[in-house]
Amino acid sequence: EDGTVKYAADEFVSYIHAAVGVKLNISDTAKEKNIFIKSGKDLPDTISELLTNAGNEGYVIKCNGDDLYITSNTSRGVLYGVYSFLEDYVGVRYYTSDCERILKNEKIVIPSDISVVFKPAFEFRDIFWFDALDSEFSPKQKINGSILRDLKNYGGGISYAGNFVHTLGALAGTGSAAPCLTNEDIYNNVLKNAKAWLEENPGSNIVSISQNESSKKGCQCQNCKAINNKEGSEMGSLLSFVNRIATELKEEYPDVYVDTLAYGYTKKPPKTVVPADNVIIRLSSIDNCFSHSISDCDKNSDFKTYAEAWGKICKNLYVWDFTSDFMHYLTPFPNLYTMYDNIRFFKDNNVTGVLGQGNYQSASGEFGELRAYLLAKLMWDPDMTKERYRE
Repeated sequence: EDGTVKYAADEFVSYIHAAVGVKLNISDTAKEKNIFIKSGKDLPDTISELLTNAGNEGYVIKCNGDDLYITSNTSRGVLYGVYSFLEDYVGVRYYTSDCERILKNEKIVIPSDISVVFKPAFEFRDIFWFDALDSEFSPKQKINGSILRDLKNYGGGISYAGNFVHTLGALAGTGSAAPCLTNEDIYNNVLKNAKAWLEENPGSNIVSISQNESSKKGCQCQNCKAINNKEGSEMGSLLSFVNRIATELKEEYPDVYVDTLAYGYTKKPPKTVVPADNVIIRLSSIDNCFSHSISDCDKNSDFKTYAEAWGKICKNLYVWDFTSDFMHYLTPFPNLYTMYDNIRFFKDNNVTGVLGQGNYQSASGEFGELRAYLLAKLMWDPDMTKERYRE
């Protein structure tokens, strides 16, 4: 097994020892009774069949005769399975990077018919709160975004080649915040520079081709405006451009996705242009009211309409959500209850990835550690009951 699976086994042994005072042995040789912590190969058929429903990062926890299996299709999923087992059956809680709870027990009882198959609802889970950027702590909360943290020793994560947002100006090489999206020279520059980023960052999962923060509108040339008028949205020219780049990259980089923002003037989906299968639409909630849930506030009606529309046409829909007052980090931000409703709304509308933007520059900032903990739990399991969320 690779280093992450070995790390998962070490973590299992360490926490079990802290909880019951028993130091388990790690061995590559099977004994009469075993706890197998391993990725999805050389498994009994009953375990392998269950793994087909666990996806890339989900896990299976199951007894097979006298043996207990904690397994996944990926090493990262094995680590998540171990941490989930320790939470659910040993009583461990990972509250913050420096605050954990380990219940002391005389023994740990595992049902002989235990059979757990878990697949996370979101493939991408990232949290920009300061404490959640800790690389060792993040896997305990099943955060897999490696934009602002290094997860290579913890099974890796979802990573971007080059800059992860507001990249169009840099990729175009023109210095313009809103380069022309129907100009062939601009297209060739963006394609060339996107390939350069991918070559410089082997193994990256995503390359961002997204509008610049400073741009309040896209290119207003006759050709771009003609596309946008036809599509009823300035996303028409942007998505047409991004789709073309994604199609060009697919042959050389079949496992890479192209990410673009639905943000400001590009929030509204175009009438006929549909995202390519290897394109991620990242919808921003920056203009929302956060004291009320998305479904229960007139101010959120446009976002709700756009999210529902994107969810119907987009295979890969991510949300860039906002969970802090960015003008005043210490000001109360009344979303502790609406986060539950909003994350469930995302899941119900085919969102496949969520980034929770918070105060990532400094510790705390209006219950930052609590928000990070709650967000992580919701991103991992948005189907939890409201009662469990409020416990």
